[in-house]
Amino acid sequence: MKDLSWITFCRKNGLGLVGLSFSSPKGHRQERGYYYPERGSGDLLCEGIRQIYGELPSFYLFGFSGGAHFVHRLSIFRPKLVKGFVAYSAAWWAEIPKGMIPVPGLILCGENDPRLEASRAFWLSGVLEKQPWIWRSYSQSGHEIYPQALRLSRCFFEDLINKISDQSWIGDTQTYEIFLKKSLQADKIPLEALVQLTSKTVAEEWKKD
Repeated sequence: MKDLSWITFCRKNGLGLVGLSFSSPKGHRQERGYYYPERGSGDLLCEGIRQIYGELPSFYLFGFSGGAHFVHRLSIFRPKLVKGFVAYSAAWWAEIPKGMIPVPGLILCGENDPRLEASRAFWLSGVLEKQPWIWRSYSQSGHEIYPQALRLSRCFFEDLINKISDQSWIGDTQTYEIFLKKSLQADKIPLEALVQLTSKTVAEEWKKD
């Protein structure tokens, strides 16, 4: 793990930490390679975790770029195993199956990243399928892991770990302002711009650029 702060985070929250390193000699656009967990890489991950822990627990998944391809597809492929995922800046995205089991998700991208429109479109397609997904883009970021995105990701995971979901706060992705759900401002936000935030803590992190 290049970012040692994930080790601290997992120790604090009583989680095991697994970092993936796949190599695919062939291209990914032909639905080959590790991007596609339904084609074998997902089973490799599950088998490796069974060997380490002696069982197959549920996952919290974080992936950037190629990792975002893997984690969002694994969440679709094995939704019962995934307690929540963060998919950060994939170039193309899977189609969400009708009737998919709801899986909490956070979709991220930098606004100077050419992957922005595809990433936002995936989030919106999830919203239309009633997936509990949050969208956040960052105006000062390109295709990179932006520090504020990591802070938001960890707050998002901690809400899931601690089963916090007060549903009192919503966000407007047009302005990245936050409002109480029962407010006049909230009533004016169009569906395609609205996100349901899991707690006041997540809301405060979400509004920071």
